[in-house]
Amino acid sequence: MDCYDWSTEFRRVYEAGDARYVAGERKPPGLFNAAETQFLASIGCTPQELYDFIDDRHRYGEPSFEAALLVAGVRRDY
Repeated sequence: MDCYDWSTEFRRVYEAGDARYVAGERKPPGLFNAAETQFLASIGCTPQELYDFIDDRHRYGEPSFEAALLVAGVRRDY
């Protein structure tokens, strides 16, 4: 994966985790599979962090996917 397409994979992982959350999974280890967890680690994101974004969006209406992407992008760059 080159440095320009990580956001496409991030969206896929986010949407997969979101679908599992909607289906009833409420623990970070169950929200993401091993390949997704490995991808998150490669960009400096943890399953807990992405879980928190998804959980907060469902519970409080924010952050949006776009905000989560921006935060992940900052962390990925540093």
